[in-house]
Amino acid sequence: MISSGKTVNAENHGKLMTGFLVTPKRDCPHINNEHVNLPEDEEQIKSLVSGICSKPCKDCEDISENWFCLKCHSNCCSRYVSGHMAKHFEEENHSIVLSLADLSLYCYECDSYIETPNSSIRTLRKEVHKEKFGLYPGEEEEKEETVEEKKVEISSDNLQAIEILAEKIKNIDDESIIVLTGAGLSTASGIPDFRTPGTGLYDNLERYNLPHATAIFELSYFEENPKPFFELSRDFISKGYKPSKAHYFIKLLEEKGRLLRLYTQNIDGLEAKSGVSKDKLVNCHGMYDTAHCINEDCKEEYDLAFVKEAMGDDENEIKVPLCKKCGSYVKPDIVLFGESLPDRYAQCLTKDLLKSSKCKLLIIIGTSLKVYPVAAIPNFAPNGSTRCLINREKCGPFTTIDGNVREGVENSKHNAYTDLFIGEELSIDESVEKLVELLDWKEELEELYKKGPIDLVEQSKKHEK
Repeated sequence: MISSGKTVNAENHGKLMTGFLVTPKRDCPHINNEHVNLPEDEEQIKSLVSGICSKPCKDCEDISENWFCLKCHSNCCSRYVSGHMAKHFEEENHSIVLSLADLSLYCYECDSYIETPNSSIRTLRKEVHKEKFGLYPGEEEEKEETVEEKKVEISSDNLQAIEILAEKIKNIDDESIIVLTGAGLSTASGIPDFRTPGTGLYDNLERYNLPHATAIFELSYFEENPKPFFELSRDFISKGYKPSKAHYFIKLLEEKGRLLRLYTQNIDGLEAKSGVSKDKLVNCHGMYDTAHCINEDCKEEYDLAFVKEAMGDDENEIKVPLCKKCGSYVKPDIVLFGESLPDRYAQCLTKDLLKSSKCKLLIIIGTSLKVYPVAAIPNFAPNGSTRCLINREKCGPFTTIDGNVREGVENSKHNAYTDLFIGEELSIDESVEKLVELLDWKEELEELYKKGPIDLVEQSKKHEK
């Protein structure tokens, strides 16, 4: 191999880590045949992308955080692993690379993140997104789901827990089920969770050059530099992500007259898109349906439609929404680190759990139970009630369950909960599909799913009127 004799500018890379937004370069002169070798045919690009995200670094076999070379199509790890993509550039002079973590483009020659209208590169990014997360935001399904259902092997322990949960739901004839949801509920919709190594949101924020991963959700950083927050928020505010069957299952609980309350830690709005009524929904960490000026002396309120329009529709450049009255930043009503939870959270928690024993069943879906105070909700379930965790792994008070079922013990020093765990080999949607089969609610769930999501932007316009 012939070395290019070039090295990555360490001084500039140091600046990329200071936490200030780096505006992508839009006039990179290296988008040419010397540095980019992509087919023009979309089907050939799809073939190239197949399996790309699971392909390891060619030098160290790492798969946690890799870049894709647009010239020779090699996968090499980032500077946060062993820096083999930088080494690849120095040896081969292939300068244009695509992050397989967040789909950002980088040019080693320009030593800068870049954007380009090149059609082949845009198609590549779109297909990698679909390979990694599923349906591309704003894109409609091309065909009906296959009629032949995928058969899922269910362990006897999981099946026992699902059967018990189904029986508990059947025996409830009033609004006494509380549901608590986290980011794992939305992964089937193409939205990454926060903490999964390699694919979680916190592991894939390199393009924003933050001082640390959680800075993008910190009030102090937002006040200093709000642009990364709005760039990340664009997908949540768009109409591309759709509720999964698990989201619609919660709506079905409401339609069946069994849902007391849904507490969600998610800010993606998919619970609202599924149609869960506002009076049943508690957005513990806020949502995008409303926004306010951050100026304490102003606090002017805005709707989701205003925020979406103010950000603009240029995918290469996002605008920060500004208050019409005072010119300060307008922030969606998302709870950032450094802010208090909405008053509604404490009001509903007190009414539903702290001063009531009405809850008979608490279903916890897709959460690590690590973010307090919401993570403490399972501890407030009434004595004698049933708690069920539907998740890929045990967490919180469920880590001490031996197997998948723990029956409550009457007159014990602790609350006599019946605890159920459903997960491991089952995804959340697979668990829900088996559950609705046992409840004989399958057709009703399919009807809700086919009906499709509510348009929150249009809904906010009607609310404004």
